[in-house]
Amino acid sequence: MLKTTAMKNRYIIIFLLVTMTPVWGFQFGVKAGGNLSFLTMSKSQDNWKNDLSWQFGLSSSFPISRFWHLTPQIHLSNFRSQLAGRFEDNSLSWNLSRTQIQLPLLFKWQPLARKEGWQPVLMLGPQYILNIASKCTFSFGGDKEESDVAEKFESNNFGFVWGIGLEIPISKGSQTCLSLELCYNHNFKNQIPINVYEIGEFKQNALSLMAGFSFL
Repeated sequence: MLKTTAMKNRYIIIFLLVTMTPVWGFQFGVKAGGNLSFLTMSKSQDNWKNDLSWQFGLSSSFPISRFWHLTPQIHLSNFRSQLAGRFEDNSLSWNLSRTQIQLPLLFKWQPLARKEGWQPVLMLGPQYILNIASKCTFSFGGDKEESDVAEKFESNNFGFVWGIGLEIPISKGSQTCLSLELCYNHNFKNQIPINVYEIGEFKQNALSLMAGFSFL
């Protein structure tokens, strides 16, 4: 009897939350896009090429005032960089690939705060970063060797995100919007990379461009 009552109470709470989300203005979204990472090193001037890579994620938005929203998000992101050159007439390269789970908690400012039409936004806030995979592929001539280098890096990191965006309603009066975001991700902690050369500590920041949909 107690279990049945508790279950009914849970359903009632869930029902109230779902039915009241339009009143609160809560939105849920999905998005995907690409990124370009930037390496900065403390002891090396090697010319790393920063390759384009992918990321996708989920987002939510809770209004806290007329102009401000709180937007917790979760992203699965991959970052790639390459160091290439030649040695004894043979090409050689190091390709670094890192996959992370990013948990940004952003404050979104809507300066126009209008109910219809295009909506420009500004975003900023902290994020927690969990490194889940790090691989390096060394190529020399026609040979390749891949190694897992996850232990060379911090397992987690903290950072800060800021960016701009645009929300476009699908149709007049619609709660479903097309969203475009351009963000810069800055990592706080230095990382210790692969010990190929004495390159010291480095940071891997990134510029990301994502598109998606947000809806109730």
